[in-house]
Amino acid sequence: MITQFFVFLSLFVSGMTLGIVFDFFRVMRGRKRFTKIFQSILDILFGVFSFVLISTVLLVSNWGEVRGYVFIFILIGITIHYKWVSNSIIEGYCIFFILSERIVSTVTETLFKVFYIAIFPFKIVLMPFFSGINKLIGLLKKLWKNSNKWLKKLIFRFNKKD
Repeated sequence: MITQFFVFLSLFVSGMTLGIVFDFFRVMRGRKRFTKIFQSILDILFGVFSFVLISTVLLVSNWGEVRGYVFIFILIGITIHYKWVSNSIIEGYCIFFILSERIVSTVTETLFKVFYIAIFPFKIVLMPFFSGINKLIGLLKKLWKNSNKWLKKLIFRFNKKD
């Protein structure tokens, strides 16, 4: 009886876990427009994660036996997750992504300022001797400012309708 309870509980929790991970992917997709290739990669990653999770739970809890109650308890876990927990999880993920973006932006700006302050003395000393350094610094500034835009173009798609 205890073993059956452990099996049912572990399948239920794995269903809830699948819901939580799926919410993460939903929020990530909702915040950014990914290219179709990157979306496919994310779908494959979710599928692999789901397979590994369910396989591990089945092997640990009931020696890998796949029966009808396995699907029932996983679906019950997913359903309860979406009815009562999903909205809170999604809000938490949104806050996480907003804070992450702000932290990355602040760190990037700080690093750029530190870099500029560090090279400023060299710029003053070497400018009369090497006028090309000034052009190089200008190019580095342009590359630095546009690197975020280029990265987004590589990973995300903009203004494209499916």
